[in-house]
Amino acid sequence: KPDMDVKAFKEPSPSLELLSLPVAGKVTVVDYGAEWCGPCRQVDREMYAQLLKHKALALRRLDIGDWSSPFAKKHLDKVSTLPFILVFDGNKKQIARIEGLDLPALRKAIDTGVAAIGR
Repeated sequence: KPDMDVKAFKEPSPSLELLSLPVAGKVTVVDYGAEWCGPCRQVDREMYAQLLKHKALALRRLDIGDWSSPFAKKHLDKVSTLPFILVFDGNKKQIARIEGLDLPALRKAIDTGVAAIGR
């Protein structure tokens, strides 16, 4: 849908600043994934449903390419599995860190963040 706040980065630069991604006044989901990652596609489907439900939600999807990409080496050196998701509140503060497929935790973080915004 055209009014969804979604930005996708295919094999982002290692110099991409994580703190530039969260959107003030919205819950921002930063989703590190890859095309070859099956569970990442489940997150994609869930995020589509959440974006339809919540106007105060933004998605920043980072396609790492593979584990040996310069971006993955710099930003995911302590992460062992995909999907890897960070959720930020409307004040750009991290409120959740999710490693692996955990859709209930993702939903809870989004609902908590959106409730705090009040939209």
